[in-house]
Amino acid sequence: MTTITVKSNNVEKSLTVIEITSIEDAISKLPSVVSAFNSDGVLVLRGAELSLEDQILFTQNLGDIYSWNFASDAPQSTIDTSIYQGGHSDNPDKEYTQTNDEYVLDWHIEQVYYVHPILAGIWNMTTFTGPNGSGDTRFVDSIELYGLYSENDREFLANSIVVWDKPAPHGKGPFYTKVVDAHPVSGLPLLRVETDQGSYAMPKLHTYAGAPATEEQIARLDELLAMLKDNLNENTSIRYSQHWQQGDLLVVDLFRMYHAVMGGFSAGQRKFTGIGIRPKVYDNSMYTNPGGE
Repeated sequence: MTTITVKSNNVEKSLTVIEITSIEDAISKLPSVVSAFNSDGVLVLRGAELSLEDQILFTQNLGDIYSWNFASDAPQSTIDTSIYQGGHSDNPDKEYTQTNDEYVLDWHIEQVYYVHPILAGIWNMTTFTGPNGSGDTRFVDSIELYGLYSENDREFLANSIVVWDKPAPHGKGPFYTKVVDAHPVSGLPLLRVETDQGSYAMPKLHTYAGAPATEEQIARLDELLAMLKDNLNENTSIRYSQHWQQGDLLVVDLFRMYHAVMGGFSAGQRKFTGIGIRPKVYDNSMYTNPGGE
């Protein structure tokens, strides 16, 4: 039987905020960063507007702990290709009409199509001049989402491979991916299925337990994924919201955390420098094998 609870009580989870005064202070508080990252999947350091050089140094120190590709021994080429600009406010000709409660970027989980996906993001909000309450980034833990399903449904999800498609930087779909994966650090099962309505084709059940999916099984997965999206949209009890301040340095487990961006800001009001983290050894191979491997 399919069972899952959607709560909407307007009480969100508390996102860990670590106060810092300098890059040296930030590095000295790495044990607290690691603790919050491991337990919650997302945290923010606040109080010092760090430079790009500071951000790189902080990320390298954290990368040494987790054996990421972006660590103290990373070549300059890795550093250069891992840094990017974001914020969703870069188009001066765009009319930004979304309100605080409307999505600028729909719920998604990062780069499910990669065999070696992005593991984490270090986002430095260098400019934030939007109104209070605008431009929030919302997060939900996919480990917790998976745990909301019944034991029977979890077993069904764990044996499901979906076919789907969306734009990708290093190849073309369709992609064939497992609905459930294991977290690379904790080993805990979590959901890794795309929910972004901007996809070319939303995930549909391709095989179940290694066999072609039946119509009944396809319908069942559709129902389970609809429940997933309902939880992302409505279940405030499992949600973290990052209420941005200029200078915030956010650390997020992008293998684990679904996230979305809310509106209410205008062009140029929300800009961050991001560092995308991959495994120590990786390539850009993609899940284009119908077997999901």
